[in-house]
Amino acid sequence: MSQLGRWLHVSLAVLTLTSVVRYLQNHRFDDRAGWVLAGAGLLLAGYVVYGWVPWRRSRWWPAGWCGVLVLAWAALVVIAPSFAWCAVPLAFVALRVLPFPVAAGVVAVMVLTVAAAWTSMRSAFDPTVLAGPACVAVLAVTAYRALEKQAQIRQQLLEELRDAQDAPAGSCVTSSTVARPVHASGRCGLAALAQVDASATSASSTEGGRFRLAVRLPLLDEPFVS
Repeated sequence: MSQLGRWLHVSLAVLTLTSVVRYLQNHRFDDRAGWVLAGAGLLLAGYVVYGWVPWRRSRWWPAGWCGVLVLAWAALVVIAPSFAWCAVPLAFVALRVLPFPVAAGVVAVMVLTVAAAWTSMRSAFDPTVLAGPACVAVLAVTAYRALEKQAQIRQQLLEELRDAQDAPAGSCVTSSTVARPVHASGRCGLAALAQVDASATSASSTEGGRFRLAVRLPLLDEPFVS
């Protein structure tokens, strides 16, 4: 599990529990407290079971699982708008398990849900109620896409370096060949993604001269690993 994945788990748990505490502080055990507690429990339990159910490899499971989470969250927001803060980790969850166009649509629906819930608590329309969640959603989606692109470029670089190391004996792999993906990533604004120091040195052996490629590549954490 990546560091970001762990923080997503912690963030959702903390935001859900603190939202429950806030509701109970303001409303005590009123008529809706039971629904709030049940909804919060369903949200956390549903989040935890993602990787444990026997059918987790099914194609429909990620979409169905994410849909249940979002519906449970939306119901909680209608009852207690403080649960709107849980939308941030849930947005990343949707981006991880759903195709990007679908995930972007889900995030947009979540923004409208938050805006509607917060507007219901005000006597007049407040533009920041809509602008705030919308800006947070745009930043979350943009950050995810940037991390995803970095991961794809890094994976491509690792595959090319692995192919270079597996080259047949007697073949020569030049540093320009290895550095080409790094230059491409630099043109994309991701030149700092990886630093490659490749040198081809001649080494003698009983079978004759061969080229040996020494490559050093810094290890990066996977941005999104479930």
